[in-house]
Amino acid sequence: MANLNPSLRLMILACLVAALSFLAARLGGALILRPQMVSPLWLGNVLLASMLLLAPRKLWPVLLIAGLAGFLFYDLQAGGPILSIAWLILSNALEILVAVLSLNTSFNGIPRLNSVKALVKYSFYAVFLAPFIGAFLGALSTTSNYWASWKMAFFSEALGFLTLMPAILGWAGAIRNWSQTECRPRTLRSKKRARPVRTEDTPCLADQVR
Repeated sequence: MANLNPSLRLMILACLVAALSFLAARLGGALILRPQMVSPLWLGNVLLASMLLLAPRKLWPVLLIAGLAGFLFYDLQAGGPILSIAWLILSNALEILVAVLSLNTSFNGIPRLNSVKALVKYSFYAVFLAPFIGAFLGALSTTSNYWASWKMAFFSEALGFLTLMPAILGWAGAIRNWSQTECRPRTLRSKKRARPVRTEDTPCLADQVR
């Protein structure tokens, strides 16, 4: 994939984000409680926010739109009211932006929960602030009691950010470290094999090494 055209690579990545967001929305939709019409564990926002944090910041606009499109496609497929869908999409976008912007800025990149201070910062921005703000719009998507829907939306999102995002970021970090560890020995072995080659003795072989 590294050899692909950058535009094509971005398109493939956006399609992957949209597909994963749709699947996450579908899983969360299966848990929806009525009449609040809120899932007790909504994973879509947490998954999309995690993918944005793992991606370069310049790709965020495209990936955010792709992820929200996945949510929208699920909502339309589920047959929800247009006004409710609009409030949900706005709520999702606001919550995700608050989470990723605050975390990226405060941690200067991907959050690393390796200290008490880091855990406190993460808990404030991701577990409290982002769900707190997003719930105000999310609760407008239902005609039932506003504050009951707000509490359900807040706690479902907070639970996801508390449990799922650290796991996703931890897995991504472990995979990155493993891939770097695997690449180093191969590079060292290649250099050791290339050292004995002398261009004056074996010009053809030297050309191959180059």
